[in-house]
Amino acid sequence: MDLQTMRFFKTIADAGSFTAASEELHYAQSNLSTQIMKLEEELETELFLRSKRGVVLTAAGRTFYEYVEEILRMSEEAASALRDMDTPRGQLRIGSIEAPALHDLPKLIGDYHMKYPQVRISLMTDLNDVFPQLVLDHTLDGAFMEGPLNHPELAEILCTKEQLVLVGSSYNQTITAEEILQGEELITFPEGSSFRRRLERLLASRSIPYRSRLTIFNSLGAMITNIIAGLGYGYLPRSIAEEYIRRELMTVYPLEDPFSEFDLVFTYRRDHIPVASFRYFTEMVRGSAPAGSLVK
Repeated sequence: MDLQTMRFFKTIADAGSFTAASEELHYAQSNLSTQIMKLEEELETELFLRSKRGVVLTAAGRTFYEYVEEILRMSEEAASALRDMDTPRGQLRIGSIEAPALHDLPKLIGDYHMKYPQVRISLMTDLNDVFPQLVLDHTLDGAFMEGPLNHPELAEILCTKEQLVLVGSSYNQTITAEEILQGEELITFPEGSSFRRRLERLLASRSIPYRSRLTIFNSLGAMITNIIAGLGYGYLPRSIAEEYIRRELMTVYPLEDPFSEFDLVFTYRRDHIPVASFRYFTEMVRGSAPAGSLVK
């Protein structure tokens, strides 16, 4: 069974006779009859009831017709998609840790959408450790996360180098960073967050107990609200904290910290099919952009 035979079958069914189908297809009637007989033998069922007035579908033929119609439609869609591989269209599924999703990605995605409006972009935010498997499973086309990953099946593009800073409410500027680490409430993400993992490394390097002092939030917005209110201290990307520092809502507490710097990367499967929508997105990620934006 092949697509040509399915087209023959559908044309005969629509025309109501082999003669009419032969004229429409410019194909010998005897050859059409032979093709349909072979198809019926392959399926082990009769597809047409034949008479001098023409043909009508059997019950099995009507069922087969529905499948053939869908298969031929999908075949046309697939062929069209391949013909238009250089035209960005379809869906682009992107993941991101929350900080860049709130700070830099809106502009990047907005610029992309303005340039390629036929692409539907979905953005999923989650913890850093969730994304590699989602990309490997083809659930996402790519994800912005902490790197480098050094995974044999994943490629990555360096977006920017980021730094985590210890921040608190501007209400209390007399306390020191060491005093905060030693005894104050620390606001952080759940396990699986690269930011939390770096905070824990910082505390462990100083042999500071901390488990009983962690307040966990799933939302970066909730963390920021509680830090500004003075309910605890956070370990956040400087790019996120800068706006609140400028508005005098937060204070940075300097400290010696070997764990604060990290790379933000865009990761994707090495064998990702280079359709236009994805190819042009990665080109935008790689491309130059004004200082302070996501892509550098």
